[in-house]
Amino acid sequence: MNDRKKVILEVRKVFRGNKRLTVALSMGVGKTKIALDHLDVICSYKGPTTKALVVAPTKKILKSWLEEIDKWDLKHLTEHITFSTYRSLSKQTDQYTVVYLDECHSIKSSHIKFLRRHKGYIIGLTGTPARNKADEKFKIMERFFPLKYEYLTEDAIDGEILNDYRIVIHLLSLSDEETQKVEIKDKKTGRIKNSWYSSESKLYSYWSNSRAPMAKIMRMKSMMTFNTKEVYAKKLLEESDKKCLLFANTKEQAETMCSHSFHSTNPKSDANMELFNKGEISKLSCVNQLSAGANMTNLEEGIIMHFNGNNRTGPQKLGRLLRLGAGKIATAHILCFKETIDVGWIMTALEEFDSSKITWYDTEEL
Repeated sequence: MNDRKKVILEVRKVFRGNKRLTVALSMGVGKTKIALDHLDVICSYKGPTTKALVVAPTKKILKSWLEEIDKWDLKHLTEHITFSTYRSLSKQTDQYTVVYLDECHSIKSSHIKFLRRHKGYIIGLTGTPARNKADEKFKIMERFFPLKYEYLTEDAIDGEILNDYRIVIHLLSLSDEETQKVEIKDKKTGRIKNSWYSSESKLYSYWSNSRAPMAKIMRMKSMMTFNTKEVYAKKLLEESDKKCLLFANTKEQAETMCSHSFHSTNPKSDANMELFNKGEISKLSCVNQLSAGANMTNLEEGIIMHFNGNNRTGPQKLGRLLRLGAGKIATAHILCFKETIDVGWIMTALEEFDSSKITWYDTEEL
């Protein structure tokens, strides 16, 4: 028997002892259901005047709350709930009995005015809590909803809620071949004014040394389109003999990397996902946004083309591989340009993963 029931009981005890707190829970534990049960208890003794605000980064995540409400037959709670994204949080003026901050690591300094004004419960929910004490998000969390309980990925694996994993980081060199097309567009018309070809190494060096305000972002965007990773990722996908999901960086990449893709502008996306879940196809490509999207079953292998340590999408992608069931092992392949910022991003994003399960593989070494 896994640890899920034990965790639920422990979190309930923490809720009873704290009015403002964060619980950090691994995927697979059911943090939304735990929060809904908490609200159900509040409604039982506060009565019809109970007002709850649920805040999340995207409307897709807010929609998942409604799906959980239907799944667990808790429809009576909907009359008490107002939904908001973090972008709209500062516009909230009502006083709420309780505020649930889903993915609470998304909080910003612009939200402090609302948090100061709020008098009721604040429940932070996350799978990736802020750790850096100098970080703005950490300071806000400590002040308004401090971390009181943790049960994260390694705990969930030990507790047989999630399957085990191994991570292989494939180290690639930037190419010196001038195969990368560079286009300059007119800002008003969007038309291409000029174009030429450059190399991956030249483009990386240019944006790394540039003092332009958007230089770091342009460097990242350039790296996400470099041919070297595309060629290598496609090779890995073709060689895989397991159920494998490839995380591409763009819709165009997803289309060219695999014969079946899942993204917002592909009319066959839902059909492809159904085929993938049923096991009728074993390979599927998607874009980064899937990390917070549809569920998949029996996913044995994943290929991740970009792993940005400045956000939490990397660990969320890895989370897709942890639903196989206890006793099984999934493999994540992460592509990394060696001697670049890629290395730092990946090391940062994997800080909370077991280093003994991570292998750095130099693709140029025999």
